[in-house]
Amino acid sequence: AVPALLDRVRELEAERDAALSTIAKVEALHRPFEWSFGFGPVTSCKGCADQGVPQENASWPCPTVAALDVAPEPEVKP
Repeated sequence: AVPALLDRVRELEAERDAALSTIAKVEALHRPFEWSFGFGPVTSCKGCADQGVPQENASWPCPTVAALDVAPEPEVKP
């Protein structure tokens, strides 16, 4: 019984590691950036904006980052 449990632990650890790797890839793509188009600055998701997502869906945090609940604070540039 113990070997089977250890095998299951290893499987779950592999699943966890794969999930964490995927989340890291999503976080690397979905980053905040600030821009302006003649109005006040707007913070958007770089990954969404690069894919042509409309601004109303690319605002920071985007739905993808909000779903992960990992939104870092946007960088404020002086």
